[in-house]
Amino acid sequence: MQFDDILKTVGEFGKYQKTKYFLICLFGILTAFQALVSVFSLNTPEHRCALADSVFNGTDTWESQSPEHLQLIEKYIPTDESGKLSKCEIFNSEGNKTECDRWVYDQTELKSTVVTDLNLVCSNTFKATASSSMFMFGNLAGSFLSGLVSDFLGRRKTLLISIMGSAVSSIAMSFAPEYYSFTILRFFCGAFNMSLFLTGFVLGMEMIGPQHRLFVGIVIEFFWAIGFLLLIAIGYAIRIWKYIQLAISLPTLLFISYYWLLPESARWLLVKGRNAEAEQVILNVAKTNGKVVPTDILSKLEEPKRAEKLKALKRAPRLLCRTLVILFNWFVIAMTYYGLSLNSGNLPGSLYVNLTISAVAEVIGYSLCFLCFVSGRKAMHVVAMIIGGLAIISSVPVLYLFQGSESQKNTIFVVLNNIGKVGVTIGFAVIYFWSAEIFPTMLRNSLMGISSTFARVGSIFAPVIADLAKLVPSKYSSVLPPLIFGIFTISAGLLSLILPETTDKVLPETIAEANVFPERLENEENEMMENDKAKGFFENTKM
Repeated sequence: MQFDDILKTVGEFGKYQKTKYFLICLFGILTAFQALVSVFSLNTPEHRCALADSVFNGTDTWESQSPEHLQLIEKYIPTDESGKLSKCEIFNSEGNKTECDRWVYDQTELKSTVVTDLNLVCSNTFKATASSSMFMFGNLAGSFLSGLVSDFLGRRKTLLISIMGSAVSSIAMSFAPEYYSFTILRFFCGAFNMSLFLTGFVLGMEMIGPQHRLFVGIVIEFFWAIGFLLLIAIGYAIRIWKYIQLAISLPTLLFISYYWLLPESARWLLVKGRNAEAEQVILNVAKTNGKVVPTDILSKLEEPKRAEKLKALKRAPRLLCRTLVILFNWFVIAMTYYGLSLNSGNLPGSLYVNLTISAVAEVIGYSLCFLCFVSGRKAMHVVAMIIGGLAIISSVPVLYLFQGSESQKNTIFVVLNNIGKVGVTIGFAVIYFWSAEIFPTMLRNSLMGISSTFARVGSIFAPVIADLAKLVPSKYSSVLPPLIFGIFTISAGLLSLILPETTDKVLPETIAEANVFPERLENEENEMMENDKAKGFFENTKM
């Protein structure tokens, strides 16, 4: 008997698991807050050099205060080829262009951001991008360390550490006095944030039966989208980055109660030889679900099979090739997903409208994922990635070739980007459980860990690519983000054509089985069916 058989006895997804998993899903809201808050805190509004005090007698502002103020702006602020005011240069008293060291910012949508407080513009533009990437570096560290810590200390203690670490670092971020302390805190917040989500997700999956894991794996993604929508509402209501950061961070303290509300993983307790505690957890599950279990149920558990080593992949060229394609997909999807999400703040039009559309695109994407039960994993993933990538690339000619009004051009550009967001959102959800089904049981945990690492590396590049329009001084630089995201997304979708369909298949246990999957398993199933038919024929004949 395997542990999953115990779950079938006590209830795979009964009242007990539903209650506990709902609590775990709330982590999706918290982690979305911290992962996406940079669309506000690191937003770069329209800006220009501030007029010298000797030139303008008063407090300079982005908005023109009077006809005289407007004349001074036109006199001292150069314009670029498109007629827009220069962001980094000003004419001095002698009429020569010079770089400025003071700026005024458009405060229409946000009263204050880290960028405006610390003047992270012009020669310091890279610092805002670096701070976003530092959060993703923290995700990478948290993804790696959380597995080690939770295997050593247990899921519950790791959750407590992650919750407290996330609360302290995210709240402290609101009071960071300068750039470097803010960025260091971003790293730690990213690490604890990722540890919080992954550890909670693992705890949830370990208490739920195999028949329901696909469904609940998609459900938690909706809570992420809810977190995104709530973040937009908070940003719209507050509009000052420090108070936004505080508003999304203080609720984390409430989750310290989870140490008493959530049980330790019975699977982990059994691995550690703490059978009495594991049995008590199992009995609690059965009692809440209205089930009765045999008193000696743990004695029937089989010893877990010994895991195979990664180097054994060298003997399985087909599985190795499939693994490389999966790793590439994880890298591209994470890069494009976070890139499009963070780039929502750079799209033309209202910041809040664009972010809301982006969040709704995620809800649509996650909803469409349920079609996997009908269409299968492969068709859903490949079609979503290719259509999404084509939509993203199609936004490029709209910028330069569309002959309609500026408003029409901006609308089409935003729509195409969000069609791409829907496709990548589907890809993100599907690749998670599809790759887990392709990998053999003996290597599943190790290869999923490596896949997550590739995703984290991809997310590190996301802010850099999203901000290329700011970092590369060219009128064509706005083409680069959609072009890069689109090409990579289409490539990942096309490469996925070599991956096998896994829907309704008996999943591979060993590397040898995974290397020929699904052919050998299908043949074995056919043989079993023929044997069953023959057996039934002879039994009917005897009757």
